[in-house]
Amino acid sequence: MRTIPFSTIIGQSFNRTKAILFQPFSFKKWLKLLFIAWLAGALGGGGNFNVSRLGNQSEGPSDAQAAFDFLPDIITTEAQAYGKSTLMNTDPIQSEPKTDPLKQNKSFREGWEEARPYLGGIVMIGLIFLLPLMILFTWLCARFKFVWYNSITENSDLIGSPFKRYTKEGNSQFFFLMIIMFIGLLLFAGIGFWAFSSVKPFLGDLADGNFESIIFPALKAGLGPIIILILFGIASTVVYVLNEHLVIPIQAMDASTFKEGWRRFLDIYKENTKDIWLFLLVLIGLGFCSGIIAMVVMLLFLLAILFVGAIVFGIPYLIFILLLKAEALFGIFAFIAGIPFVIAVILLMAMIQLPFAVFFRCFSLYYLTSLDCGYIPLIFSEPEAAGDKTAL
Repeated sequence: MRTIPFSTIIGQSFNRTKAILFQPFSFKKWLKLLFIAWLAGALGGGGNFNVSRLGNQSEGPSDAQAAFDFLPDIITTEAQAYGKSTLMNTDPIQSEPKTDPLKQNKSFREGWEEARPYLGGIVMIGLIFLLPLMILFTWLCARFKFVWYNSITENSDLIGSPFKRYTKEGNSQFFFLMIIMFIGLLLFAGIGFWAFSSVKPFLGDLADGNFESIIFPALKAGLGPIIILILFGIASTVVYVLNEHLVIPIQAMDASTFKEGWRRFLDIYKENTKDIWLFLLVLIGLGFCSGIIAMVVMLLFLLAILFVGAIVFGIPYLIFILLLKAEALFGIFAFIAGIPFVIAVILLMAMIQLPFAVFFRCFSLYYLTSLDCGYIPLIFSEPEAAGDKTAL
């Protein structure tokens, strides 16, 4: 049963984060901890950025395009738009050339028929090259989860000794992750086949261009697979979070396999069911708040990068391009200075995520201590632990 409120757990986690990263500050320690957290998967999956396409640019006749590119600058924007649409044989109001929908549908079907025999080979080649890398990085991730645990509990940036010390636990965790991934792939493939079978009768209408008439029937037919997929995603996320935040520390302290770690966790869960679900809700709330803070920090960081970039590249641009008329020299300078600049930007963007990763690892370890279940990965300081005992 937990006897320490979440406010105390959060305060202790914040203080330990400051102690690990800033008391004293060491750039070398930050780099090593960043490397450990990255391989342990503790940086929150950051770095997943979605790039959205703003639109499709249609190609027209090359002679007409060339003629349009050499129009005088004094022509107004409206005249340019009209002239381009005329040269491209398009409607002045529309920006895309006129095409025959029947030809589009025919080309879509022909392209699909031509590509379908090669899809199996492409998938097979992808698996041959990607599967070994996936297995390797999964193994490294499992091993470094315990190195990351050691970094937080010992306030250490060592890699070699904890990597060897937790060999059994890390390898066992690797097998657990592989089992979960295999089960997940099977379920995902099954749900995908179910969804494809449900919407297959509508694919012919889709190829014929009757999108508006079949969209709602297709969604209705695929509603079952969509619901199952969402439920599966929620369940797998809960299992991953519990394993990451509670089972791995139990494994590390017991020097046990994932089976023994999960068995011990389930015993604790039976005694603290409501509180562990409250822990998950608090974790979600903290994740939401930290996400907002990270967005603000990232925005300020990007503004600072723009300012520094304007100085680093703007002044040489004025000197080489405007004054000396030496475009080649500026290109050489931009290439030489641009590579370390981009590396520094990427590195600093990753380092912004490190305090959040340390805080959340501290939070789950202090929470495990607060359950009074026989595991004390981190010790509360006396003034904090002797304070308010009401459970939040």
